[in-house]
Amino acid sequence: MRTTLLCGLLALLILPPPGYGAIDPPALRADHPEQYTVKRGDTLWGISSMFLQDPWRWPDIWQVNPEIPNPHLILPGDSIRFHYVDGQPRIAITRGPEPAPQPQAAPPHQDDAAPQGVLRLEPRVYSTALPETAAIPTVADDILDKFLQFPRVVDKSELGKTAYVLSAADNKLISASKEQVHARGLGKNPAANWSILRQGKAYVDPDNKRLLGYEALHIGEASVARSGDPAVLDIVDATHEVRSGDRLVPTQQDTVPRHFLPHVPDQAVRGKIISILDGNNMAGQYQIVVLNVGLNHGLEVGHVLMAHQQDSRMKDHYTSNLRSSVTVPGQRLGSVMIIRPFAKVSYALVMESLKELRVKDSVSAP
Repeated sequence: MRTTLLCGLLALLILPPPGYGAIDPPALRADHPEQYTVKRGDTLWGISSMFLQDPWRWPDIWQVNPEIPNPHLILPGDSIRFHYVDGQPRIAITRGPEPAPQPQAAPPHQDDAAPQGVLRLEPRVYSTALPETAAIPTVADDILDKFLQFPRVVDKSELGKTAYVLSAADNKLISASKEQVHARGLGKNPAANWSILRQGKAYVDPDNKRLLGYEALHIGEASVARSGDPAVLDIVDATHEVRSGDRLVPTQQDTVPRHFLPHVPDQAVRGKIISILDGNNMAGQYQIVVLNVGLNHGLEVGHVLMAHQQDSRMKDHYTSNLRSSVTVPGQRLGSVMIIRPFAKVSYALVMESLKELRVKDSVSAP
């Protein structure tokens, strides 16, 4: 009898409680459709919001069909069907009509039978490959395009090693679009196109006061009109006036991905909002916030974090202990999605906003 009781107690200590470690199935919207045909202008986040209360849990219900080309992409015309597999909600895709093939002209070549100097054109080749650009984006393109104009995050020494604007070509103090500037440090074989940057404010961790990096404000774009030292650059486009001392880096192509899955970090992440771009005091849906966590904390593009007000301490006046106080957890404010992570800092897009988000509000994994 004593042995049986002992074994029972050991079992209670060793075995986890019911449901421990289990992942709850995603909560479905009561009004979710059974089938939906994708249209131009749709986004992955928007479609996920039709089916799920928490759109970032799309990977939990997405069922990839290996029999269709590019199964990770969703195209206009595709049919999305909701069903259950072994009691679990699933989404499956049926590829819609393929887009019309795009003609691709073969490069011309010299025909031996043709007169000298006459080029013969080969028949056009049609490609039915599905370009990634045809797929719907995760977030609307006009929202993602904001990130192309927003600052990078650099350390001071990194920015100090780049090429720079020496002066305006006409000796003015500032320059604008369609004007020229002299520049140094481009090298012997410079890139054709350059981004103009300027050191902005410092990003400082609010908890330990450590420097996390500097804004590198995007001032404009320029192209090389004449190489040399100094070189001459044409200012192609400028959102701010260009000044002597502004830094130059080779223009990068679109560094913001258009197609990615919103998902939850695999590890615990806690951070804070340290800045709101555009100089605002608060942020709402589709505005951009800066977080004091980044690649070094395991974050990647598509990670979704919950935003909360800061916890606060308040006195309890209804107890006999006059010094009694209690920590009141902050209210949930919404969710943000990582779009552009750097080593110690990330830019995140506010996906839902129940209340305004402010500097020093907290973020954490769901």
